[in-house]
Amino acid sequence: MADELNFQVQAKGFDSYLYGIIPNNQAIAAGAFSVSMQQVRNIEKVETPAFAKVVYNMEGTNELPSTNGTDIPTDPALATAAQNIYSLGSGVAGTFTTSNFFGAMSGLPYPLKNIYDNIKILETTNLKTIYQNLYLAVTWQQATATYSGSTFTYTNRGGGYGRGGVAAPTVTVGGNPATAIIGTDPNNIATYGKIVSITYSGGAGVVVIDPPPGSGWPAMNTVVQGYIDQANAEILSIKNATQNSIRVNLLNTYWNVTGTALKHEQRARFHAITPVPIPYNSRIGSSLTVFVDAIPGYASSTEPNMAVQTLENITDRTTVGGQSVVAMLREQRNKQRLAEVGIELDNNIPDTLDIEQEKQLMLNGTIPGALEGISGVSTNIDGNVSTPIYTIPANPTCPQPYNYYDNGLKIITGNYVPGGIQPILNGDPNPIVNPNSPSGPGVDPAAPINPFVINQNVNTFPAPTVNSDYTGSTLCPSTYSVNEAVDNVVACNCDCWVK
Repeated sequence: MADELNFQVQAKGFDSYLYGIIPNNQAIAAGAFSVSMQQVRNIEKVETPAFAKVVYNMEGTNELPSTNGTDIPTDPALATAAQNIYSLGSGVAGTFTTSNFFGAMSGLPYPLKNIYDNIKILETTNLKTIYQNLYLAVTWQQATATYSGSTFTYTNRGGGYGRGGVAAPTVTVGGNPATAIIGTDPNNIATYGKIVSITYSGGAGVVVIDPPPGSGWPAMNTVVQGYIDQANAEILSIKNATQNSIRVNLLNTYWNVTGTALKHEQRARFHAITPVPIPYNSRIGSSLTVFVDAIPGYASSTEPNMAVQTLENITDRTTVGGQSVVAMLREQRNKQRLAEVGIELDNNIPDTLDIEQEKQLMLNGTIPGALEGISGVSTNIDGNVSTPIYTIPANPTCPQPYNYYDNGLKIITGNYVPGGIQPILNGDPNPIVNPNSPSGPGVDPAAPINPFVINQNVNTFPAPTVNSDYTGSTLCPSTYSVNEAVDNVVACNCDCWVK
């Protein structure tokens, strides 16, 4: 039986399956038509008569030249122009995040703690002294009070006392000396540089309190400017110190990130929740977005005096926008026709991240691809240096991640270290910016030991957004850690025995 079989490699060409059965020219045409039609999704399941009827009713782009001639769902030049107008968020490719609208309320995108911590590290005793004296100079005001014979009533406790280490002011009551106490704690703004109390045991009289150091206003303007100049000189000295270079760059970047995030939020809230007077931006309005999203719903309203007829008569077809409205209506009707025979259009542009990008963003806190964010230098495989722009971290406070992403899921095996954006500035190709970051390399998940265990680096289930292996870096802990579980069991057992 085997000797009668003749195994041969199928000949190449459109006519290969019909070779020798029908004339070659017909075989080639039929094969080419078959390959072409197989590009239509689900075509194998469609009945020919029904498909022919749908094709007969399809609409083209007649008189819409600006919408024709592309092999992808949208024209790249128009998409780029639209992106510059519409993609104004801080996510990948300019997409909007919830923080772009409620960041100031949630505090998530603003690295305020990082800014504070780095300022505390960089500040010098001299700079602190300059700022304290600057505050006292700005608040210069002579104190006034009255004395009833037993009680002082302060009509004005003044301001700026003690500047430059000067002692408390001289005070007299009825010409007799009294003792004044001034606030010297710069952390207590309620009393700092002001008269706190006056001690005197004599009779009633007129209270005279000397002014604080300085000659009053407007002469104090010169004093204030002098402290400002001193502060700028000290800041420049801190910036230029070699040992501070990394920390200064980090602090400046955090400050820039704060400004960028605030710009995103002000702009996003203006577009979504009008009116917001500052900053004014007329580039796009939410009503335009709502209209475009509603066009597919109008497409089948083809009756007289209804949506399609109205839109076709009010659009300016000499513009790309006008032609696009008509083309979008036709496209939607074509979609409905094809759907009736089981064919789906393959023209949707994904509006979600690739699953691997989603994993990296969730686990590591950032991902390259933002239009505005944090720049980091990296070297590609071919040796070319690029400057990817990473999304702004959310800076959450409570998550305790137990995984991170590095070409797949990695399990954290060591301790945590305080995280931040330094890995981005260092050009780390896989930066981890979570507040709690792994102190060292992790390990791959253990291989499944039975068919009921899923290897997360092979098949992600459930999806990352609802998978605790990935949400641990973004959400507060919802379950006990191993140590917490042990402590809880011990505590519960003790309570049970006691009861």
